[in-house]
This record gives sequence, structure tokens and C-alpha cells, in this order.
Amino acid sequence: MRDTKRTLRPASSGDSDAVKPVPPVDLWKRLDAAITALPLSPNRPAGSFTRMELQVQRGIEEGAATRLLGKLIKAGIVRKEGYRGVNVYYTFTGGNNGTPSG
Repeated sequence: MRDTKRTLRPASSGDSDAVKPVPPVDLWKRLDAAITALPLSPNRPAGSFTRMELQVQRGIEEGAATRLLGKLIKAGIVRKEGYRGVNVYYTFTGGNNGTPSG
């Protein structure tokens, strides 16, 4: 039967000559600038809202809010903007601006 234990070998002499990379002096400053440049939170226009805001305002569950928004989109009352997750928001279309006619 073969022994499956592995033994560690000492590093070769060539490894000791390796130079450890040194990060730039302004590393954290550059990282902060890159993070703030990312569009992590969208600039929502006035009058827009999110699904979560609709849930809280109406006191309904996530599924109900999603179905309601789907119906409003299909009826042409609201338009979905953004991409996915926290970047999604809804705006009223130019039609009846969300107010019932009559």
C-alpha cells in the first residue's frame, strides 16, 4: 500500500531572491476614487419610485407589488427604468400620469 502523506519540501534557493511587490503609495486613495466613480446607486429622477417603496407605502408583500407593477407597465401607466436589483426604479409615463380619468 502506498503512503499518501505528503511532505513539505524546503523552498529552493531561487525563491529567496524574489522581490515582494510594493503597492503604490496612493493605493487606498485610488481605490476610493474608483469606488465612488461606479454607478452603485442610480440618480433617480424626481417622481420615480422603487418596488420596495411601493411595498412600504401600500403595506403589501413583494409578490403583490411585483404583480401590481406588471399590470401598471402593461397598461402603459408606468415604465421600468434601470437594470436589476437596487438599480431598478419606475416612472410614470406621459399618458395619464398615474391619475384615474373620469
